[in-house]
Amino acid sequence: MILYGDSSALLKLYIGEKGSTETAREVAAAEKVATSAVTLVELHAALCGALKAGRIAAADVPQILVRLQRDWNGMLIVPITAALLQEATALT
Repeated sequence: MILYGDSSALLKLYIGEKGSTETAREVAAAEKVATSAVTLVELHAALCGALKAGRIAAADVPQILVRLQRDWNGMLIVPITAALLQEATALT
């Protein structure tokens, strides 16, 4: 099974919060994890927000970023194209 994870779901892999255990279990069970190309930017922004809010410690950020990059390299990245945006808009 290919599991699609948006940034709010994937963030749970790096910051302990409600749903983190379930998300980790689903990711581990998936054959592949897919996400949008923009998710990497969204995850970095969310991590910065979590740091500012005190949800993660500054000392933990380097390790989180290493894990994120390792995971990112193994994901199926869906590119954002004008055609995709147009199709998604039409579907909504």
